[in-house]
Amino acid sequence: EKDGSALGVILQYGDKVDRSSVVRVSQRAAEATGKAVVGVIGAGNFSRAILLPALAKTRARIAYIADLNGAAAKHAAVKIEAEKAVSDYRQILDDKEVDAVFVVTSHNTHARFVCEALAAGKHVFVEKPLAMNEEQIHQIQSQIPNNSSQLLLVGFNRRFSRHTVKMKELLAGRSGPLCMNMTVNAGEIPADHW
Repeated sequence: EKDGSALGVILQYGDKVDRSSVVRVSQRAAEATGKAVVGVIGAGNFSRAILLPALAKTRARIAYIADLNGAAAKHAAVKIEAEKAVSDYRQILDDKEVDAVFVVTSHNTHARFVCEALAAGKHVFVEKPLAMNEEQIHQIQSQIPNNSSQLLLVGFNRRFSRHTVKMKELLAGRSGPLCMNMTVNAGEIPADHW
């Protein structure tokens, strides 16, 4: 009820606060019939709009979605009925059941997450770019043991864009050489952008 003489509101919370970094979202993922158990690091726009819906159509068991923003991880996990939403990606790497890790984070973090996932013995799918410089490439190479059965895959999502598909249609059937110049204006990038 409204009280015009009130100066403030007192909120009282219970004594016990749940500070868990894991939210169990769905049991359905745990019952998935597929053999692959996967974790996704990153619940940003590309992950939510493209990768997660495609992954949800597979028979894989989506055990985790991790994001520093716990609410974003939970929202994405609820949407595709993943098993758990976590704010600490290390839970994915520490889980012996997880076979593969999808890295869908900011470009400047890809190499770090790839190295950590490979060191944890996981297969890795990382959205492009794999790395930002040659030093990061060498770091990644050092994490892949000789004769390893681990897979490292890099996704190049632009090949599926409507513009690329249209170019392929227009160029289909060509038999002669082709020289193309293409200029792309992605807009101004702020000077403090990573």
